[in-house]
Amino acid sequence: MKTTQSSLSKATKLFTLQSLILSSFLFIVSEAWASYEECNQILAQDIFNRTTDIKSSNATARATAFAIIFQMDEHEAFNLYSKQYDESKERVETGEGGLTVFNYFEADGSGSVTNKQKLSEDEFSKAFNKAKHEYRNQTGSETSSSQNMMSNYASYVRDPGTVQAWKECVTKSKDTNLYAFASRDNSGEVYVNVMWVPGALAGSVPSIPISFVTHDEAGGVKIHAKPEEQIAMGSGRHYAVDCGKKCDNGFQVFVNGTIKNVAGIPTNDFTTTVEVPPLNPPPVPKIEINSQLCKELEGRFIFMKATNLADSTISSRPGGIKLFETIPGRFEFKAVAEYSPSITNKEIHPIVGVCQNDKITFSRELPNNVTQNYTGQLRETTKNQVEMAGDYLQNGNSYSWMGSVRKFSKLRRVSH
Repeated sequence: MKTTQSSLSKATKLFTLQSLILSSFLFIVSEAWASYEECNQILAQDIFNRTTDIKSSNATARATAFAIIFQMDEHEAFNLYSKQYDESKERVETGEGGLTVFNYFEADGSGSVTNKQKLSEDEFSKAFNKAKHEYRNQTGSETSSSQNMMSNYASYVRDPGTVQAWKECVTKSKDTNLYAFASRDNSGEVYVNVMWVPGALAGSVPSIPISFVTHDEAGGVKIHAKPEEQIAMGSGRHYAVDCGKKCDNGFQVFVNGTIKNVAGIPTNDFTTTVEVPPLNPPPVPKIEINSQLCKELEGRFIFMKATNLADSTISSRPGGIKLFETIPGRFEFKAVAEYSPSITNKEIHPIVGVCQNDKITFSRELPNNVTQNYTGQLRETTKNQVEMAGDYLQNGNSYSWMGSVRKFSKLRRVSH
């Protein structure tokens, strides 16, 4: 559902003082995106509550969740994720449950994922946008907007209490706008719901005339409404739609609203596009993540050479590097770096790292509060061995490094 507010019509001599004041108000009213974002959190939270504990075999519930969640942008989704993570962590601290957060990335077929560490907004956004892009490509979905969340929710979930809470949230908005969304009943029948929210203009524009236009070149879609309907402010009205099998595939409905002055001359127009979703939510595609290279680190060590540094090894003594999968395909590890046994000064430095797809990043803590930050790319050689190379930063200077993954049994231990 996309809402646009057209520019004001030019004033004529017939404009009264009332119409001039009305036009001034409408000129400064902003679009209601903030209202969607705030109110859609009600829908997203309900979806989270319904899907966090579902079994992986419940494909319909997961498909419904993703049809709704992938209408969000990364900022909205992160805010929801952050809230859920904090609530889940609080339950862990009080002994009421485990640390389980909704799986926004759907790479392993489960409805939830156990996260060891909270992701930053940048980390979350990258993974979420990748999953969202794959979802749109594989499902053929062309629309991806938080403004379509209500149509998906009211068509697939249909919880009346949550729908009513969303409506009440929207009606409290101070923005002037025409809202519309699609819904389906239990038998799959389609309705278009229209709400008029006058905002600061409630005293002067308590209602608005509307009309419908369907995006249906072949015909066959009929909305049970008069050529011009009057919508009063409040929870709105819903209109039945007849379209037979056409309804199963989803379609668009345009809702036009026009404000007129006392002389009957249009002063402002609103057009809202309603995306009627298909009868069934699209299946959730499997998002392939290449995690094999990262998994080669498990139980092994990295032998590395770096510019201006002695040869060293990265391990997690005594059993090699141990990986912790925080989201599908993303592995965190903590280890230590040791200089070669030939070095007299056998310093040991803590390592904190992340491996995802073919990228590895880690930081090494040196004495005197010095930290080296490494980034590198993994690749599999013809010898079936994983090698890596990249750069590291220290005190603002960049140096090169390279390494290879080796079996832990070949590591010559350093005595301490």
